[in-house]
Amino acid sequence: MAETDNTDNTPSFEQVQALIKSQVDDYLKEQQAAPTRQQVQTEQDQARQQVADLINPFIKPDLDEARFVAADAKDYISFYSNNDDAAVYKDDVEKAFDIAKKAGRPIARADILDYVRGKEYREQPDKFKEKETDKHKRQVERAEVGVDFGSAALTRARDDVVFSADTFAKKTLEEQETALDGITF
Repeated sequence: MAETDNTDNTPSFEQVQALIKSQVDDYLKEQQAAPTRQQVQTEQDQARQQVADLINPFIKPDLDEARFVAADAKDYISFYSNNDDAAVYKDDVEKAFDIAKKAGRPIARADILDYVRGKEYREQPDKFKEKETDKHKRQVERAEVGVDFGSAALTRARDDVVFSADTFAKKTLEEQETALDGITF
């Protein structure tokens, strides 16, 4: 440091201010010369965005379609494996789903099934109720066969026309699923 005002070699107030000002100026010059981390990140983001803007028109439609196909397959599998009524209404549900998909507004299959069943109930409520009652009776009968472990169960199973080897093997998959409705293994 330069000279001091007093005899004990302490710097003057002006000298301390000048020293601090020079160090701050040096620091600011260094910071302005080197790009900051935030500036580098912003430049990288801008570069990424420019590449995305260039590529997305070519790739995005195919990616969106692939995502839709995957989601559709997942919905199809989970819907038909988790809904007992789905096999009966499969044709109507898939027809409505395809129409909605072609229109660009796919709807969940569960919502379509609710619509189809509601439409059936609204058009012919007595027939719908009778169909549900018959279905429930079949489920109870099948459950009773599965619960009885006595000798009568073997005779009943052997005489059951639904599960006889001749008739059951000749049925379509949907008919077999309907026959097995309510039975657990």
